[in-house]
Amino acid sequence: MLRLSPAVLVLSPVLLLILFLSPSPGLGLLSLVHWLPPLFMAVFIVYFHKASCDMDRFTLEFQHVTPHQKRVVSIGVMAAFVVMVLDGKKEVEGGPDLNKFFVHTLVATMAVALLDKLRIHRCRASDWSQVVRRSPHSVARGLARAFHAYLTNVIVGMPGVSLPHVDALQIYLHKEQLHSDEFTWVGSKVLVFFPESNTIKDSVEDILKRERQTARGESHALVSETVRHRYEVAGKERKSVLHVIKLRHGGQDGWRNNYLIFAENRPLLALHQMVASKLLTPEDLHLQFELYERELSRLLEEDEGCRDGFEVVRYQEGASLSEVLKQRIEAMEEEEVQVQVQSVLVEE
Repeated sequence: MLRLSPAVLVLSPVLLLILFLSPSPGLGLLSLVHWLPPLFMAVFIVYFHKASCDMDRFTLEFQHVTPHQKRVVSIGVMAAFVVMVLDGKKEVEGGPDLNKFFVHTLVATMAVALLDKLRIHRCRASDWSQVVRRSPHSVARGLARAFHAYLTNVIVGMPGVSLPHVDALQIYLHKEQLHSDEFTWVGSKVLVFFPESNTIKDSVEDILKRERQTARGESHALVSETVRHRYEVAGKERKSVLHVIKLRHGGQDGWRNNYLIFAENRPLLALHQMVASKLLTPEDLHLQFELYERELSRLLEEDEGCRDGFEVVRYQEGASLSEVLKQRIEAMEEEEVQVQVQSVLVEE
């Protein structure tokens, strides 16, 4: 409420002037009701433009508005729109005249844009989402840098310490007596899961539980044998574990075994633990999730050694993990074919 007080102080004289100039209080109130739907539309237009027409960023602008407040505003605007349409029918025979509505919407949009430009209605220092989004020291960016360093050790390796992932994977396949053919396909990239959910984290434990949910379309299985890497942190040798998912898809009659390697997304688990510990709200989790996924993807894409060795798997809650992985398998197979074709053309 304190953040809205400057805007109320600015708008109050305008509203009082409309009531004062009206022939009667009833007509003045009706005139204010006519302005409510255009003002509602104006707020959405201005903020959608500010979000660069990105629906996720647009949603974040209203994360501090409670569901109750959203319901009250929606009901009020719908009621005002009905009153406006019914009043318009009285003035114009044969249907409402919406020209006035569009003119009001244009004027309201210009007014809201001006208020937003002057920043009369908000305080940048008190807007947590904006502070976190601009800060280079946010939780999400720190987690992204730490996980990027870990994935670099895994994918690229360290001379004299750990093998690159491609070489470690070949040793694993030889040990398990696996090789790619018409009955077997092995993904060479390291997957990182990003489920958009407040409950699903895609930890190893989560994936084990979900593989039993066959009624929901899950058909994957977690392989007990893991791919292990060695790496150094501050001069101390550590071991990392990459997990393997087995999934039947493709090949003759869809019976080909596919093996996908993934790194447990520990930073995402940490964010969920912070919510459980009341250090973050569910709304903060959504913001940190977006920042973390974007920053990690950027760091990996800019890293020449990691660029072709990872795959971010982002999907919405309620989707079948097995179906998501099947789509990724098809996409990665298509990429492999394109790489093979390009290499043949280069040789020629």
